[in-house]
Amino acid sequence: MRRVQDREDSNERGTTLFYKTGGFEAVMHYLYGSKKGVERRLVATFGSEQQLLAYVRWSTLKELGERLGKFEQGSALASYEAWEHSTKPLTDEDATSVEHNPTPSML
Repeated sequence: MRRVQDREDSNERGTTLFYKTGGFEAVMHYLYGSKKGVERRLVATFGSEQQLLAYVRWSTLKELGERLGKFEQGSALASYEAWEHSTKPLTDEDATSVEHNPTPSML
């Protein structure tokens, strides 16, 4: 988290990138899945990079290279072969249409 002055931040698509909590802002972390012949898709959002990376570690059944693998059935990455993450939206998809902070217990 970073301390900020009062302001509202949103991207050109109108998606809020930051939200304020008591004078601090928290960055949204976007998780994307991809596979051959299919463009990247937003599969989940997270409140921290640690949460995102822990979820990817849990959902990875077999690593096949850097950010490549076979993923747990029922996870947000289940039908994909690769993943990537960003603190800014990489697609025009609505971040509210995917799970925020999914956990293994949500399966």
